[in-house]
Amino acid sequence: NPAHLDPLPPVDAGQRYVEFMGGADEVLDRAQRSFDEGDYRWVAEVVNHLVFADPENQRARQLQARALEQLGYQAESATWRNAYLMGAQELRLGSPTKVRIPTRDMSSAMTAEQIFDTIGVRFDPSTFAPESATFNMHLTDIDEDHVLGVCRSTIHHTGGQQADGADVSVRLTQRLLFESIGAPGAFDAEGVEVEITGDRQLFIDFMAGLDVFFPPPIIEP
Repeated sequence: NPAHLDPLPPVDAGQRYVEFMGGADEVLDRAQRSFDEGDYRWVAEVVNHLVFADPENQRARQLQARALEQLGYQAESATWRNAYLMGAQELRLGSPTKVRIPTRDMSSAMTAEQIFDTIGVRFDPSTFAPESATFNMHLTDIDEDHVLGVCRSTIHHTGGQQADGADVSVRLTQRLLFESIGAPGAFDAEGVEVEITGDRQLFIDFMAGLDVFFPPPIIEP
């Protein structure tokens, strides 16, 4: 359907839908009647426009939360249920703003290769001045060698070996490597077991400059 090729952004569409339907109070009165009739899918769809048009409208947020909650209770799919109930929670309590993706606890279930892949995804060349650098990494808890390098604004990684003439050699645990991503001062805390030889500041600046992002809200702009 070509009507879906280039729709208005959600906020603009929400504002126009609410205006077309007679304003916020009219939308909510009708949506409440639909909720009372058990038409939860329609309530979730129509009130979503009002939430995007006016995220501060608590009556709209509470009604949509109740509709999503009912849809979650009825969902046979665990994935759908989780999405519905997470949406309801955010509508009531607000969206999370301080949860790292992925969380630190996930490091115990990740392989070293996955952590280096994560570093590659988080690398922002604008935060790292040198054109190239090579880091020899030894993960002490799993007894693995790795080479992590930067060249022409790109990350490269090789497992199972060490590089001759590396700028920095680092010995640390896999968990500490993960927790230091985008965390200035991660190696300065008391009791941190890390051994860095060579250009220590180069490695610290590299790890501190890696991007850390947080989950966006799923039920409001």
